[in-house]
Amino acid sequence: MEFMKVNGGAPVDIKTALQWQLIVGNTDFTDATITNAAVVNHAAENGISASSEEIQKFFEEVRYDLQLETKDDFDAWMNENKLDLGTVQNTCEIGVLRNKIRDAIPDDDLAEYFNNNKEGMDVAELYSITVESEDLASELMAQIEEGEDSFQNLALEHSTDQDTYRQGGFNGEVV
Repeated sequence: MEFMKVNGGAPVDIKTALQWQLIVGNTDFTDATITNAAVVNHAAENGISASSEEIQKFFEEVRYDLQLETKDDFDAWMNENKLDLGTVQNTCEIGVLRNKIRDAIPDDDLAEYFNNNKEGMDVAELYSITVESEDLASELMAQIEEGEDSFQNLALEHSTDQDTYRQGGFNGEVV
């Protein structure tokens, strides 16, 4: 099955494309696919679902991030990338589920896991929320400290950082 064709050349199937990346040590696509499948399975096993409103909100954030302001822009982007609306909706649903799963983990469980696995923790994950005013930053910090909302939710709702807000403020890892 054809995955892509570059400059009118011979078609490349998905298996070949993945093998090329695996051989050179690039497992990003495979890792992301495994993560997405794990999210879907975990959500199904634990009765976690995404409402159409949540999916629509996530979709609007994706569309805004991609600077697809109009329906024509969005349709052209889908055609260019050979996507259908069902695939886009499924991807947005996975994003909502991932954030719900992340938010559902109690802080005490995270602390216990960390304490039991300190030796294997050579990497720190960095998260941030970028906002336009110190007052809003203080308000969000208070909400986090008082347990009113999660850091990830607040990053999704308030962060102006286009690179990290959809990932709940995730900036990357530091060794």
